[in-house]
Amino acid sequence: MMNKINRFLIQATCTLVGLFIFASCAKGPEKDIEHNIFVTHASLNMIEGDEIQITASPTTQTFTWESTNSAIATISSTGMVRAIADGQCNINVASSEGLKRTIPVNVVKYLPLESIYVINTINLQPVKELSLLLNRPILLEAIPEPYYFNERIPFDITWHSSAPDIISVDELTGLVTAIDFGDAVITAAVVDKPAIKAEVTISTAVIPITDIQVSASKVYLLPGKNATINTVFSPSNYSVPDVTLQWESSNNSVVTAVNGVLEGIGEGTATVTVSWNGDHSVNNTIAVTVSNSAYLDFSIFASTEFYAGDNSYNDFVYSKIDFIKGNGVEIVGMTATEIEAIYNRDLFEYDPVNNKLTFTGETGFWDVYYSKKYNYIWVIRNSDLRPDCNWIMGANFSSAPVWHSDFGGGNYSGERLNPKNRAYMVKISDNVYQAHVLLDRSWFAIMMVRGWELVNGDWDSKVYAPGLTIVGAPLNKPEHSEMDPGDGFVPGYYKITYDANNAQLELEKVD
Repeated sequence: MMNKINRFLIQATCTLVGLFIFASCAKGPEKDIEHNIFVTHASLNMIEGDEIQITASPTTQTFTWESTNSAIATISSTGMVRAIADGQCNINVASSEGLKRTIPVNVVKYLPLESIYVINTINLQPVKELSLLLNRPILLEAIPEPYYFNERIPFDITWHSSAPDIISVDELTGLVTAIDFGDAVITAAVVDKPAIKAEVTISTAVIPITDIQVSASKVYLLPGKNATINTVFSPSNYSVPDVTLQWESSNNSVVTAVNGVLEGIGEGTATVTVSWNGDHSVNNTIAVTVSNSAYLDFSIFASTEFYAGDNSYNDFVYSKIDFIKGNGVEIVGMTATEIEAIYNRDLFEYDPVNNKLTFTGETGFWDVYYSKKYNYIWVIRNSDLRPDCNWIMGANFSSAPVWHSDFGGGNYSGERLNPKNRAYMVKISDNVYQAHVLLDRSWFAIMMVRGWELVNGDWDSKVYAPGLTIVGAPLNKPEHSEMDPGDGFVPGYYKITYDANNAQLELEKVD
């Protein structure tokens, strides 16, 4: 019973809704239809000389056209508008059924593109001539005249160089680069109006060399040996087409000079002059001494600093010197008394009568350190290891024969590169080594090492002190590798000889 009632209610509701919709559609107010003229252009913005066709609809009607000021714009019977002069007017259109419409017209004066000019984008200034640094590009830009031209062409520019191998230009962007010395004409032209163009003459700037510095103002050579001199030009931003140098020796029988390489020919002195080929007045000189004697001129050694263990620094100077065994060694600017005090006893012999030093080590290049502060010359070869040499390290000791307060202290492990805290033991025969060291304090510690930690990581290769036989002076030999003074030890300057063949250490006091 209930289902029948529900079905009845649903059917009744649907019937009422349908009747309502039908009634709504069957009657209603009439809509007002707007009657107007439709045109293809509701308004016109034109340039003098432009022509624009206007079409009107509906097409079932005919239309008449009229300009309110034919001195500004005219219109034909078919709707063709022609712009005559700068100004404003209206175009009126009327249909055969009496419809009307007004079309505003604005005409501006025709401004054709008459010319262009080029500016430097760095300073935005017009440019007709320009000087560029080599390989330092700049961007040029073409500017139209008049700037607000309305000629209907795109303002596209193409760029061209008369000498692209000297001055190159990107044909699309105007990026100009000097790639060689010389000059070229850069042309900017309007793509669609190539008669409109501008030219800029560009040259590569020359910044002359004003000075030449040399890596050494004094050179000492052995006959047959050579040295290379490096040069630096000033100013640092020089830019010249020719950077070649001329090297000339005042005496080719003493020294020759070719492209910075000086070769000793015969004993004597000479001057080598290096000059710039672009201007020979720009030059420098090198004083050259060629001799069978090696020269130690500390004024031209390079400054070198080492950690001194107490956060202070020293005044070491350094050079690599070519020595010949048995040949003389001259120290520039020192008296006989000064030389006698500072020479290395293991690698030189000194003749006090003639004030002459003779080198006794192996022929070749050696590392030479000099300290005015410590008044001594260290001659070593940093790369040598046993069997070529042996090394001594220590605290409260030095190779220098005269005590200095800097030689004190016990933290020599932090000073291993400092010559004052190590000694080079010269090889005097197979597995036998010798060095002179100062053991001048009541306490010192020395240790012999077969290698050198900061040279090749061979720090663990030590001479085992307890296994040594000590001859000549009492030394204590603890369980580790260091040795210190024993009872009755007399401080002083010692020649230490280490014989690795029989593990013997001999100390001989020499002062």
